[in-house]
Amino acid sequence: MNNLESLIMSDNSISNLPAELVTMMAEYVNEHKSSPFNNRRNKLRNLVDYIYEKSLDKADMQGINDGLEEWLINYRDRITPDAAQKSVKPTFNSWRSQLGIKGLESFVYYMMEDVVGSEGFDYSKGEVENWLDLSTNAHYKDTAVAFGLTENMIELTDKLSKKIDYLFSSPVENKSQDQDQDNDVDAALESISAVGFGIVLEDGHKQAVDVILGMSGSSVDEINGQIVALAASAQTSKEQMETMTKQLSVAMSKVAMPSTVNASHDGSLPEGKVVMTMASDIFTEINGELSGLLKFEVPVFEWDGHHRDVPTVDANYEYDTKALYRVLQGIVDSNNTYLFGHTGTGKSTLVEQVCARLNFPLVRVNFDSEISRMDLVGRDTLVEENGMTVSKFVDGVLPDALSRPCVLLCDEVDFIRPDVMYVFQRVLEGNGLLISEDGGRKVIANPWFRLIATANTCGQGDESGMYQGARPQSMATLDRFENWVSVDYMEPEKETAWLKSSNPLLPDSVASMLVEYAVEHRVAFMEGKIMQPLSPRGLRAMARRYVSAMALINHQTDALGEAFGSTILDRCTSQDKVVLEGLYQRISI
Repeated sequence: MNNLESLIMSDNSISNLPAELVTMMAEYVNEHKSSPFNNRRNKLRNLVDYIYEKSLDKADMQGINDGLEEWLINYRDRITPDAAQKSVKPTFNSWRSQLGIKGLESFVYYMMEDVVGSEGFDYSKGEVENWLDLSTNAHYKDTAVAFGLTENMIELTDKLSKKIDYLFSSPVENKSQDQDQDNDVDAALESISAVGFGIVLEDGHKQAVDVILGMSGSSVDEINGQIVALAASAQTSKEQMETMTKQLSVAMSKVAMPSTVNASHDGSLPEGKVVMTMASDIFTEINGELSGLLKFEVPVFEWDGHHRDVPTVDANYEYDTKALYRVLQGIVDSNNTYLFGHTGTGKSTLVEQVCARLNFPLVRVNFDSEISRMDLVGRDTLVEENGMTVSKFVDGVLPDALSRPCVLLCDEVDFIRPDVMYVFQRVLEGNGLLISEDGGRKVIANPWFRLIATANTCGQGDESGMYQGARPQSMATLDRFENWVSVDYMEPEKETAWLKSSNPLLPDSVASMLVEYAVEHRVAFMEGKIMQPLSPRGLRAMARRYVSAMALINHQTDALGEAFGSTILDRCTSQDKVVLEGLYQRISI
């Protein structure tokens, strides 16, 4: 029996582990036999992340990532399956996200000797590198039985399974909770008089009562201790019940979603499958305090071929983390989502880029005051069949999108007539669509159909005077949108970084100046001083024109003037032109 096995098989091995690690291992043990695959994998991922982050500092983590990047440059083409080969990134976190349960368990087993043996966490970069060598060499030596996993590593996971079964043969939570409960009882007894809880007696009376109770082998303190223990037990039961209720509520709110999907009935679109993946592994550029918002799973589609409705990824796109979180939650929970904000804030682009990252098909419909029920639902059309002209009902965009996996993006939804918008009532309620024009045919929503709307207003009319034609929508319709997202312009720092990444030849000083101008321009727009908005697209066009002009005339002032004139100034009204020229002159000096 090796050192690790001896430690694990000893009765006191739990006490050597940090309390937080014991709890996480217990959570996995409670899940790992009977829980669905994704739940088990999530518990393991949390356990792997905890050990990894506690064992290494930031410099060592970067060193691990650098080594993995070098390996991927040389040997990425050896990775199987193909989906992992394409999607894995040069970070430990990304490599971990591709692993199945066995691969994750192998890391836990490999690292536990360090953790258990030291009663904490040691400097373990070498151990991580050794395990990563095993995992990557599975592909280098063509011995992989799954991503990052060999038969020898599976033997490690089998050992881990046996050891943790023994280690937690009695409920781990109870071992840690019993100690906590003893501490709680002691603390409660000390403060029992202060809080007015239990039997409270003056010293003289307490001594007399203790004498009487002593005849039956008890005391005031013992009774008070039992009261506190019962109260603590009741509180624990209450908390457990609340947790179970929440878990049940979440489970009940999510219908078992299909993992394989057919994009169309006629075979014009490819088949595919859905892989639930941590959002933080998809949107890896999100970091900082808000990165924790993305610690949940999102659906990622893997298509057998090219899907014409999946948008193209913009590698330079800058996400608003809170807006991203809400859009993703709307997709995961199948909530109807309503994004609103000034023109040019990137509402539609946000949805487009989310779909691009998830490989989620996107069907975009631009609404206006002329769109009709027939445009949405469909109409009878004369067609020729077998040499005869017959009337045939042709579906509109709504039943077509509703019947297949896609996000239906209803753009500028506040410009549609409210009576026409009532077509969406059943769809927004999740009851499919009833087409009275086609004999009462009912279209059932595909389980992976999602609906997202964008607008300049929150659906109650134009309060700013800048969006002529925006209509107040029925409150009955608006009430059926459960997920609301207010979208604002990019922060100047993010927009500067985005502008630079979109135009690598743009000097830093010019990028900063253009963003400074954009901020002033938008303030004037929101205050009603001008009627012309400035979107990130317009700013990017201005930057590109500057770069191309600079290459020809090599004079910064003239190049800026050309860029400003061709993209902003020459399409202004005379009133806007006066204001914007003043802004430009002030910023460009």
